[in-house]
Amino acid sequence: MTRRHTPEADLQRAVVQALRVALPRTAIIHHCANEVTEPGPVGANV
Repeated sequence: MTRRHTPEADLQRAVVQALRVALPRTAIIHHCANEVTEPGPVGANV
């Protein structure tokens, strides 16, 4: 699976990276990815 470069995905990655720095190593970080196959409005019409 290739990683898409979208502003939202970039922001989500940045948030997770910041949490990994700010939180203790024992903290659990969970990100629930959307099951969208196409970016933008096309993917929202599932």
